[in-house]
Amino acid sequence: MALAALLLPTALVGSCPTCILPTHSWDTLPVSFHSSEFVTNTKGEFTSDEMSTISRFPLVTIEKWQGVNAVSATGDPVFLWEEDAMVAAARQIKAARPGVSVVVWLDSTNIYTGWVFPPNLTSCEHCSAGPDGSLVNHTFNADVYAVQGHSRAAEYLESNPDLLLKNSSGQSALGWGGLHVYDHTQARVRDLWRDNCLRLTRSGVIDGCGADFSTYRPKGLTPAVEADWLQGHSTMLREATAALAPTGMLLGKDFNQVGNTVNGMLREGCTNSNDTVNGFRQLAALARSSGQRYVSQCHFGHPQFVPPLNLTTAENVAAAFLCGAGPDHYFTTAGWYSKPKRQDLGNFTEHWLPSIMGRPLGEPKGDAVYNAATGEWTREFATGTAVKFNAMTGKGSIRWSDEN
Repeated sequence: MALAALLLPTALVGSCPTCILPTHSWDTLPVSFHSSEFVTNTKGEFTSDEMSTISRFPLVTIEKWQGVNAVSATGDPVFLWEEDAMVAAARQIKAARPGVSVVVWLDSTNIYTGWVFPPNLTSCEHCSAGPDGSLVNHTFNADVYAVQGHSRAAEYLESNPDLLLKNSSGQSALGWGGLHVYDHTQARVRDLWRDNCLRLTRSGVIDGCGADFSTYRPKGLTPAVEADWLQGHSTMLREATAALAPTGMLLGKDFNQVGNTVNGMLREGCTNSNDTVNGFRQLAALARSSGQRYVSQCHFGHPQFVPPLNLTTAENVAAAFLCGAGPDHYFTTAGWYSKPKRQDLGNFTEHWLPSIMGRPLGEPKGDAVYNAATGEWTREFATGTAVKFNAMTGKGSIRWSDEN
């Protein structure tokens, strides 16, 4: 079903008049930022040093952990809903770089609960130690062990168990991390997810949402319920995309979803492989044939990211990306959240790699050329920068035009 063919209530058509798509440029490697800060001020904002890195990027996605460990000026724990922290951070980003596009990262399948506040408690009612030794609150979900953020949407769903997906035994189905699952067989639940995203965009500083676990298949369901859930989940994604269009983004996780259920993608675990080259080539071809813009990101660094970042592998992935990339495609690096501050790692500096970012690139002179005998892709750009990537070895090279 074409996204534009969806019938939505008139009030939902074009529901994000303030949304903007990022301004793509080939002047340098097109890059984007994806991460979050646990420890923020009472609003959920980034520090000025962190902003000096973030403001380099034309596209920013904010992960669900923003402000989870917020503190006051005196260092005391402060509770923040992640939705409020995301809006505050987005407003800060927009002020620092007018014209930047900001996406907030939500989960389209799992319901994140189990958080404890204040975070330094050693005991509480209905709590136990999780796998990493941290305290997990089982008030809503006895099985949860993946504690993620403070979400109003999650709190509402857990307070209304009729909205949770049920397994073949009639119990709440469990997704990743022992989390409960949105029951997308119900139109009411689909509306709740879509409207939560739209509510965030109505802040005027958020341009779309991420749909994490957009390809997930819940376990332990009857065949009939599984089929209904998968259809309902796809319907929800299409409805949210149609409501955000034409300038708002819904980012999925897989190449094959783009142009079907979502209008963009964040490819986590983007690799130095033919999958990356061909996947982005296919997205570029789809955009040309459809006349649509599909903002998509190649995110290298998580789950691969263990500080310090492996620069050689990052450059191999960047070479594969450049062999496939088209307009509206962005290279992204490093992890989902800030790492402990140290002399060589902090303030998100690991997200900006001077060896490949900010250097002259230029418009592609054409599509990449593949040599089947050697397994090598090659592509040239207007400034003289030339890229090679060998799909057999996974190794790539970028000869920059500013090299001596």
